[in-house]
Amino acid sequence: MTANPSTFPRTARPEPDRSDLAYRSLIALARDPVAIVSLGSALAQAHLLGGHRGTVIATNAAFSDLLGGDPSGLGTERFAPAGLGDALDASGTTPRIATWRRLDGSALEVSWGLAPIPGEPLLGLLTAREHHAAVFGEATRALRDGEPAFSTAGALWIGPHGEIAAMDDAMARLLGAGSRAIGGSGDGSELVGSYVVQVELGLSTQAWNERVRRLEDAPLRLFTRLARVDGTMLDVEILAGAVRLGGHTWIVELARDVRGERALRSAYEDLSARFDLVSQAANDGLWVWDLVSGEVEFSPRWAALVGLVEARLVGAVDLWLERIHPSDRPTVDEALGAHLDGISDLFESEHRIEHRSGTWRWVLVRAQADRDGDGNLRRMAGSMSDITQRKNAEERLRYEAFHDPLTGLANRAWFIHRLQDALHHAEGPAREDDLSDHFAVVLIGVDGFKLVNDSFGPSLGDMLLRAIAARIARSVRSVDTVARIGGDEFVVLFEGLETADQIDLVAERISRDLSQPFDLRGYAVYSSVSMGIVPSEAGYSEPEDLLRDANIALVRAKRSGRGRRLTFDQSMRHDTIRRLLLETDLRRALERAELRLAYQPIVSLQDGEILGFEALARWHHSKHGLIGPSEFIPLAEESGLIVPIGHWALVTACEEALSWPANLWVAVNVSGRQLTQPGFVDEVRAVLTQVGLDPHRLHLEITESVLMDNAEASRDVLDRLRELGIGLSIDDFGTGYSSLAYLRRFPIETLKIDRAFLAKDANTEDSWAIIETIRSLAGILGIGVVVEGVETQEHVDRLRRMGCQAAQGYLIARPIADEEVDRFLTAHGTHLAVSGA
Repeated sequence: MTANPSTFPRTARPEPDRSDLAYRSLIALARDPVAIVSLGSALAQAHLLGGHRGTVIATNAAFSDLLGGDPSGLGTERFAPAGLGDALDASGTTPRIATWRRLDGSALEVSWGLAPIPGEPLLGLLTAREHHAAVFGEATRALRDGEPAFSTAGALWIGPHGEIAAMDDAMARLLGAGSRAIGGSGDGSELVGSYVVQVELGLSTQAWNERVRRLEDAPLRLFTRLARVDGTMLDVEILAGAVRLGGHTWIVELARDVRGERALRSAYEDLSARFDLVSQAANDGLWVWDLVSGEVEFSPRWAALVGLVEARLVGAVDLWLERIHPSDRPTVDEALGAHLDGISDLFESEHRIEHRSGTWRWVLVRAQADRDGDGNLRRMAGSMSDITQRKNAEERLRYEAFHDPLTGLANRAWFIHRLQDALHHAEGPAREDDLSDHFAVVLIGVDGFKLVNDSFGPSLGDMLLRAIAARIARSVRSVDTVARIGGDEFVVLFEGLETADQIDLVAERISRDLSQPFDLRGYAVYSSVSMGIVPSEAGYSEPEDLLRDANIALVRAKRSGRGRRLTFDQSMRHDTIRRLLLETDLRRALERAELRLAYQPIVSLQDGEILGFEALARWHHSKHGLIGPSEFIPLAEESGLIVPIGHWALVTACEEALSWPANLWVAVNVSGRQLTQPGFVDEVRAVLTQVGLDPHRLHLEITESVLMDNAEASRDVLDRLRELGIGLSIDDFGTGYSSLAYLRRFPIETLKIDRAFLAKDANTEDSWAIIETIRSLAGILGIGVVVEGVETQEHVDRLRRMGCQAAQGYLIARPIADEEVDRFLTAHGTHLAVSGA
């Protein structure tokens, strides 16, 4: 790109070598490297020979970057040893190619120009840019080598911003311009510097940017129209590639004129259509069979269809019949005999016929025999059409209709078909000791596939699915059917089972094979699968019912962990239906006011003082009575209903706590979905303001797994909640996988040790050692401890000796309804009798 001197103002320059030239601010705005050079003498203005010096008095950042440093104050021979050429260029548009030196001494090939500044006889405007002829030429040759059709195509080089950097002679002729090949000269410069969207009409800037992004992945081939210099349009085919150079993406485009080809193609298509019409009328290859002499005359087209070149082919009918595929011959003989016997009016047959090359072609043969006045057969005339492409297309369509395009396995439609056959076969009578009709459906789900897909991208995700499909197919028997029926779900139909143990043996083999690492472009990816198994049994009549129950078993298996497999039983279906109905009822529970809060006191182990109450949700179902939180809270989590339920619990607990003594606080559980909701902190602040509850009387309990799922985001939310004065507790502590480093950074006031450590089946010395360790850790971090599940006096005594501050559990008090809290406090006061306190 060259600068236009007319953009600079005409001002008197009494001291041309001053550093505060008014042009400094102007050249700073130029995108290309630009410098102002003091020519030093009037002689230099007229004739800058190699021995004359110029001095750089101002540059922009791009010029300094080009030379690897600021050359201001240096002589031009410092970077242009050969001088600045023979003469000033009045227009500044004629590029010159030279080898300069960067300030570190390294060589630099540049395209440069020097133009006078109007009104400044001793100043010149020096423009330069790195010359990329070698790189562009190599990229052009690489494109041409792979596409012979573009061997003489015109080449166009386009800069990072869509500007035309240069073109060769062939491209200049295509566009009706001169030539401006890099390193050459010509008069095609009127297009250099313009933007590609001005030449390729209809191409928007957005479309150009999209093309660049696609080119960074692979070369691109397309048809488009270019605007010639004279305004006419040119149909071209373009082959484009991308070159990374200097931190930017440059585009090399080869263009060839396709006007003649398109006209020829159009004429050919018209001729082809006419020929097809005639061919249909002539029924392609023709033949006439003299049924009296037995001689058959075949047309040249018929001979060509079987690979023969005879202009006139005469012989016996065996020339046709003996070429028919052995599997098709009986059908052809039957149809031909039926027509010759007068049973059918027309002979028509699709069959395979052997070509001279040894390959098989599909043909359609139509023929009709005629008889004399006495009804005797005289001759039979027919045609033969090559329908190989149609039959192949039909075969492809049949294949695609019943196969998964990614893995090549059977798809859901074909699996349903095979399963329906198995059901029909199993419906027949069978001996008790005959298990050959027994079958099983095994639904396989890939554990953690979404994580792999999100981490490595869908390309590697697809590669993993193909690899898993191949291993499953190798793990089963040849009589079994393997299909892919969903994103990461596969299903196997095991047929002809002789023993029920065979299902477990094959399932175990599949699990073992899939547990081995997959090598995906250098990444070792480990995977496991969960399985839902449904053996054949009476009562199944529809394939979809088996798949439904297999899915129920698979979902149940995944809930219990990775790499599990479960065999379906009827109780699973009943549980699933119950969960579905409960989820439906749960959506209406808030509207029907079926949800309640119960409150369980938390007391000091030292003196029995009541510190506060934990709010616990209860569902009083209109039909099923009281439903515990362990059953409906997971449903709420899965369905997203936990967010409105959690908001209701927060508002209700704050409103009901408002009537308690001012020294008591209320603890409300917060789910992971609530914590990650945008605006959760603002929601809590608004509830406190609306209700009028002191923030210090509200404690929020969050499970450790929720905090660890997104530690940094959780920390930000907790910090803002703590700034409001709200107390924060980690619930069910000790059963998850908290990082001690994160625990130290969270603004937590209390650790609530999970009740599991005091349960009867876990109340061991190991459990007490863990509780002691947690208490010691909390003491070091300055965090309080509340122990849940306290049910015996032994629990109280040992916890007090350990120095645990507070507890809650059935020994202290069971959860009570809101309307009972006031009576509870009236009866017990602010202290509860904890033995020894």
